[in-house]
Amino acid sequence: SEFINADNGYYFNPGDFIQLKNILKTILCSKQQQKEIGTKARETISKKLSWHKCIENTVSLFGGK
Repeated sequence: SEFINADNGYYFNPGDFIQLKNILKTILCSKQQQKEIGTKARETISKKLSWHKCIENTVSLFGGK
């Protein structure tokens, strides 16, 4: 995904509940990791999904500058 990367989130294979369990266990056991990933995820979303970025994407979609 263009939003999730190694710095701001986790991937797991659909249906792989063991992998999901291990990821959740890792996150729940580390307050520091929760804070770091949360901060980086917010930064990614604010950069990629800000109102300014949405307007730019919409304008370019309809052939604007």
